[in-house]
Amino acid sequence: MMKKSVLFFLTAIAINICKAQSDASQTNSIWNESVQGVHLSIAISNSVIALGSTVIVFAKIQNASTNTIKMAEEGVLRDFDVILKDGFGKETKLSPDTSRWPRTFSKSVTIKPGETREWKIPVTINKEVFAGDYKLIVSTKQLGYDLISNYIDVAVE
Repeated sequence: MMKKSVLFFLTAIAINICKAQSDASQTNSIWNESVQGVHLSIAISNSVIALGSTVIVFAKIQNASTNTIKMAEEGVLRDFDVILKDGFGKETKLSPDTSRWPRTFSKSVTIKPGETREWKIPVTINKEVFAGDYKLIVSTKQLGYDLISNYIDVAVE
């Protein structure tokens, strides 16, 4: 019961944060290399992020192949890994550790050839992150293979 309450609370926070931020998804997408004809692109509303704040990362998956693809969806916090990489290559995972969360296969998403799907991922810049310049990267394995986004230069203050 406690896990459901926490999940509900996190969802409510994410919805309110989504309402409060500008829609960075309307910007032109920068696509990383495709894997099996599929691309992942990310955008954020502000490249300067305050320590302890929460931002929304807009993730888009584009199917540029000639085949329909299916993606298992369990929720953005489990489906996508959001990572900050510093100038020395050290990576800090911003996504919560979901390994102990109960498995919930809510649905399968179909992305037809030429289609693009978008997700909004709430991310909190936690205490493990120091002020500085980073590259923000998102990855997913929900298609059965690693799909890695373009990177965005961000400053954490």
